[in-house]
Amino acid sequence: DKQPRQEAEGTGSAGPSVVRGPGHWKHGRPVYEFGNYKRYYGYRYEESDKDQRLAALAARLGDDLFRGLEVLDIGCNSGAVSLAVAQRYRARRVVGVDIDEGLVEAAKLAATEVQRGSRTEFRAEDFLCSPLKRPPNMKPERFDVILCFSVTKWVHFAQGDRGIRNLFKRCMKRLRCGGLFVLEPQDWLSYKKKRHLTPQIRHNVAGIELRPEAFGDYLISLGLVPDGIIEPPKGKPTGFGRRHILLFRRPVAADVEAETAGDTEGLPQSRKSNRDKVQEEEGTRASKPRKKRRDADEDTHASKPCKKRRDAGEDTRASKPCKKRRDADEEQ
Repeated sequence: DKQPRQEAEGTGSAGPSVVRGPGHWKHGRPVYEFGNYKRYYGYRYEESDKDQRLAALAARLGDDLFRGLEVLDIGCNSGAVSLAVAQRYRARRVVGVDIDEGLVEAAKLAATEVQRGSRTEFRAEDFLCSPLKRPPNMKPERFDVILCFSVTKWVHFAQGDRGIRNLFKRCMKRLRCGGLFVLEPQDWLSYKKKRHLTPQIRHNVAGIELRPEAFGDYLISLGLVPDGIIEPPKGKPTGFGRRHILLFRRPVAADVEAETAGDTEGLPQSRKSNRDKVQEEEGTRASKPRKKRRDADEDTHASKPCKKRRDAGEDTRASKPCKKRRDADEEQ
């Protein structure tokens, strides 16, 4: 049945909007302008609980790549990938967000059925205007891994280049230092196939300058470091089967805007991160003698005015008797 778009009150400053089902119908068919197809992953793969992208990630980074970590799944749909990360790959906590509240309800139900509700959380919200700080402590929410599977095209359709930049900046702010950003962008050919869904989408696509092939350079400009490319799996249907998976790391010593204290809490230890920490410690030890000398020089400079004032005081006291004698001679 056709479901109208609905607005839900959010906790962000802009009031995140959510939808339910297709935006409208065209020639008797539903139009999903946000990519919020029901059972999106199941439609692409026969066994959604054995997602080939997760399998490719595990083959590249090891079966324990999510174990004990906090993971954000952007565009989680009905929760298949989020639940697989929590159940099969033993993540400590998985947060799935999707703009379709109907899909989020399905994800919550699935989490209850597989008894993974304690380690998964599903939110119906627009990630592009969701709050960084969350209750109860209202501290910035950070993740060790952020998954962004097949989301970028729909963000581009909705908000153009501005939306893509906003998406990537928000991912950067939510990624812990040393954390992993996993991006599976749709290629430009898929844009052309779907650009006529609505007049607004057609208009937004016509104005796109930041195409998918340029995403890597833009992420690098934000401070992320490339960590490899995973080739698409063979023998799979079109769509996911043609897409590369791009891996990026946030450096431990990243220097970006809006940095806050406590950003490295719970940082997963990796060889790269440990090497950076060792270099940082060596640099700190090497700088200590210079700091001591600088402090000594500052103390010396700081003491000079005091000495001058003391000398001036002595001169004043020494001159006073002379003044009294001079006055006495004048009186005589």
